[in-house]
Amino acid sequence: MASETLICVTSYTDTSILAHTPKGTENSTGLQCYRLDNETGVLRPAGALDVGPNPAFVLQHPADPSTIYASTERIDADGEVYAIRLDAGANDLRVVDKTSARGKSTCYLALDASGRWLRLTNYWEATVCVLPVDGAALGERPSDAHALPPSAALDGGATKPRCEQGSAYCADANPSREEHWRYRQRWPHAHCVVTEPYAKQVHFVVDLGEDAIYHYGFDDAAGRLACRGATRLARGGGPRHVVFHPTKPAAFVVNELASTVSAFRYDAAAAAAHAGVKTEDDETAALRRCGAPVSTLPGGYDNAHHCVNGIWKAKSHSSEIRLDAAGDWLFVGNRGHDSLAVFRVSFDEAGAPVLSTPRVTKTGGKCPRNFAILPNFVVVGNQDTDELVVFARGADGALDEVSRTPHASPNYLCPLDAPRPSSPLSDDCQKTVVAPAPPASRALPPDLFAPPAPPVDGVASLSV
Repeated sequence: MASETLICVTSYTDTSILAHTPKGTENSTGLQCYRLDNETGVLRPAGALDVGPNPAFVLQHPADPSTIYASTERIDADGEVYAIRLDAGANDLRVVDKTSARGKSTCYLALDASGRWLRLTNYWEATVCVLPVDGAALGERPSDAHALPPSAALDGGATKPRCEQGSAYCADANPSREEHWRYRQRWPHAHCVVTEPYAKQVHFVVDLGEDAIYHYGFDDAAGRLACRGATRLARGGGPRHVVFHPTKPAAFVVNELASTVSAFRYDAAAAAAHAGVKTEDDETAALRRCGAPVSTLPGGYDNAHHCVNGIWKAKSHSSEIRLDAAGDWLFVGNRGHDSLAVFRVSFDEAGAPVLSTPRVTKTGGKCPRNFAILPNFVVVGNQDTDELVVFARGADGALDEVSRTPHASPNYLCPLDAPRPSSPLSDDCQKTVVAPAPPASRALPPDLFAPPAPPVDGVASLSV
C-alpha cells in the first residue's frame, strides 16, 4: 500500500443558488486536494483550484489519472462540466476545458467503458445527458439527452407517471427551492446514472421523485441511450443512489426520504428482456428486491417521518451510500441523526444479498453529506460544521475517530489515483483541446426534453 492516498474534496461556494439550504460556511475555493497518511489517518493539504460555483461530483479518468471531471451544482442557470488536469503531486490543478451540462443541479458523472462518452444527471429538472469526450476534451453539445420519466419506462403511455408534475414543470413554473424541499416528490429528480460492473452494458438511472430506477442500453457508435424499462419501488421512499456489488449480481439502493436501504438481486437476462414497468418484487424485473428495506437509523430513534398531501417531513434523511472495495461492508450517511450506518453484506444459500442490522456511529459533526471509503479509514465531510473527520475502520464495522481537519462546506469526497509524472502544466491551457461536435447524423430531435403527458386531472397515481 502507498504511504499516502490523494483525496479530492469539492465545496459549496454560493449556497444561495442551491436546491437545498446547507448551513456551513461558504468556501472561497471550490476544489481542494488532500494527502491522507495511510498509517496515521492525518490529512495534509495539497493543491487547490478556485472553480465553480459549487463544484459537486468529481470523476477521475481511469486511463489518464491526471484528468478529472467535475460538475457544478446550481438551480439559477444550467450547470457546467469541467475537465481539470493535475500534476504528479496534485499541487497544481488547471481547468483545461468546460462545457454546459444542459441542465441544473448537475449531481452525477459516469464515464462509458469506451472512454468516449460522459453520462450525467441533472437533478433539478430530471434530465440525463451524454457528452462526447476525448480525455480532457469535452464536446460542446450532448450526443443525447432524456427527460424523466422516459416514455419507454411508462409502457409508451399506458402507465401513468406518479409525480403530480413532469420535468417541464421547472421551466414552466420556475419553482423555488423552498417549494422543492417541502414537496420532494412533486416532480421527477434524476439523482445518478450507474453502470452495472459485470458486462458494463446496462445503465441505471435513479429517480427520487418517481420512486423508480430506469435501465438503459447504449449505442456506443452514436452515443445514444435507449430506455428498456423501469423498476418501481414502494411509493415515498425517495431513492437517491444505487451501488453494485463488485463480484456478485447484487445492488443496494439508499432511500433518502425513508432513511432505509433496499437490497436487490440483479438479473442481466431480465435486464435485456425487461420492457415497461415492473414492481420491485416482480420476478421478471431487472432489479428484484430481497427482503424488506432496512433502516439506516438506530433502533428506538423517532425520525418523525411522514408525508401528508405531498408535504414531506423528517428529522433525518439519508445521504451517500458506498461499498468497500471487497463488497463486504456497506456504508450510508444520515443527515439529521448525523451518523454513518455500517452494514455487513452477506449472501444466503440462494445467492440473495442480506444486510445485517447496522452499527451506527456518530460523525462528530452535522450533516455528513459525503464520505470516502479506504482500506483502513473512512473520511467524512460534515457539511454544516465545516470539517473533515477521519475514522479508523475496525474489523467488526466499528469506526473510531483519529483526526479532524477544518474545511468549509465539504460537498463530495473522491479518492484519486496518483497522476503520472509529467511536464509542468501550461499557464495557458484553457480550451487547448476541444472535442468535435457529433456529426449531423446524430442531431438531436427538437423535442429532446419533452416530458410525458401529465397524469389525468393532474393527480399522481400512488400505486406501487
